[in-house]
Amino acid sequence: MLKILSGLLLALSLFACGGGGSPDIPVQTPTILRPACVSGFLPAGCLNYGYYLTWDGQVAETADHVNLLWVGGTSRGDDGDVADMAAAKMPTMYDLSLHLFSGACGAKVLKPLREIELQLLFKRLSDEGLLQYILAFIPQDEPDVCVINQADVLEANRNIRQAAGKYVGFAPKLAVVFAGVTRLHNIEDFDIVSFDLYSARSSIFKSGAEYSVLRARMRPGQYTMIISGGYEGWQQDPMPFFNFAETNPEVIAMISFLWLDMTDGTKGIRSLPNRAAYCRIGKQITGKSGDCL
Repeated sequence: MLKILSGLLLALSLFACGGGGSPDIPVQTPTILRPACVSGFLPAGCLNYGYYLTWDGQVAETADHVNLLWVGGTSRGDDGDVADMAAAKMPTMYDLSLHLFSGACGAKVLKPLREIELQLLFKRLSDEGLLQYILAFIPQDEPDVCVINQADVLEANRNIRQAAGKYVGFAPKLAVVFAGVTRLHNIEDFDIVSFDLYSARSSIFKSGAEYSVLRARMRPGQYTMIISGGYEGWQQDPMPFFNFAETNPEVIAMISFLWLDMTDGTKGIRSLPNRAAYCRIGKQITGKSGDCL
């Protein structure tokens, strides 16, 4: 992601791809819908839907059409994230970047006290009965461009696995979102792999295009997430992403970027005319009823 989302409240440390957009392309329409996930990966062949990041009030606004929560990675800290997990009680992707790395994107290095921070967070999640909702941890968004030494990403993954191993029966997956597909560093060390390239829209699904590159690098047993744009300036038709997710069983989740608004005035999906389109897709995936406003 090349565009810094500095307008998010208190500033979020993440980036968004820029560039000229190519038109959406048609993708095979599913005839039999995959079941909604009720615990991340179950039932077999299921699909999750959610939004990248979570901010205050978002859980209540989106509860009627998501079955996946994405927290962490923002300056509001663990208090807000833990509270949202407790309110949502659904499978959760937890971005641990602020516990593991310091510095700006492009200059990130491992924090010396990261293992202690992980221990404290995992104990808190355990004490509040929330470990059961963790679907996957993300060590760092776009580590291929944000982290100086790619060996540090492997060390961060090892730290997460070691901290999680202290809890009986707790075996979270590790997930990654790359900045495109030209630097898929350490892809083999993750369980769920993905990339963001909002400017390309659904052309990423063309034969030989970006998704094909990602798929060719995957090892057996890995899953993918597909991430559609949608915030102001990068509005698109999310249906090709939905259709692709429904017809490709390695896709465990469709994630949309970005529900929340930014304090610089940039509108998220929640405030745009195509809000209902994302809501309807969420309801089709999750099986939740009700109208989309």
